[in-house]
Amino acid sequence: TLVSGTTSGSAVIRAEVGGRSTELAVVYTPGSVTVAIVPDLLLGTGSTKNGNQSTITATVKDVSAAAVSGATVEFTVDDISLGDLSSASAATDSNGESTVNFSPKTKGGTAKIRATWTVGGVDITGSGEIKISPPPVFIEMAANSPNPPVINMKGIGGNSTSVITFEVKDFAGNLVADGYTFYFMLESSPAGGETIDPISAVTANGKVSTILKSGYKVGPVSIKATYQHDSNVTATATSIMIEAGPPVGEE
Repeated sequence: TLVSGTTSGSAVIRAEVGGRSTELAVVYTPGSVTVAIVPDLLLGTGSTKNGNQSTITATVKDVSAAAVSGATVEFTVDDISLGDLSSASAATDSNGESTVNFSPKTKGGTAKIRATWTVGGVDITGSGEIKISPPPVFIEMAANSPNPPVINMKGIGGNSTSVITFEVKDFAGNLVADGYTFYFMLESSPAGGETIDPISAVTANGKVSTILKSGYKVGPVSIKATYQHDSNVTATATSIMIEAGPPVGEE
């Protein structure tokens, strides 16, 4: 067992047996850098709204495991197309900690963050990863939506509400992660006081939903869903009808 001392440098371990030998070089660094990232999962919205950014904390300790204050830590991200750092460097505080933030762009992937402290000509590096969920690219009506496709006019009894559900997918055709916001609007209606609620929703299991409540007129209704950060990601539900059908129990 090799036990390190309190001085940085290198040592060579040599082993011999049966006329054969091998050597192993062991490097002792003058300290350590550890990286903590919270949270390590972000949405690829290109926005930091609703806390959609990561705090990266690098902790620097010397060879005796004591916190190093006033040390300059350099931060880098391996793929700048995934996001930006708030600063390229930061000094450690009395606890040996330096902090920067990471803001995602509109691309999915895994960003590797490196934090480097240079002391005595030696680079000491710690690293961590942030996963960015791919953003919405496609949206379409979900199966069995609207449910039901035909509802009664308000005030005559029977069912006067319909649930409209959209399915949201990323560039690879996979359902997106939870948390992407979509807005709903009545694109066309009989203008009889129809409403939708909610007017916005976040994805859950790759889907967003709203509820149509009929008004006092009959006719077709269309409801549009649009992604908060890209108006090109949109779809319209058109197969909804309000009718003056008989009240429940009458034929």
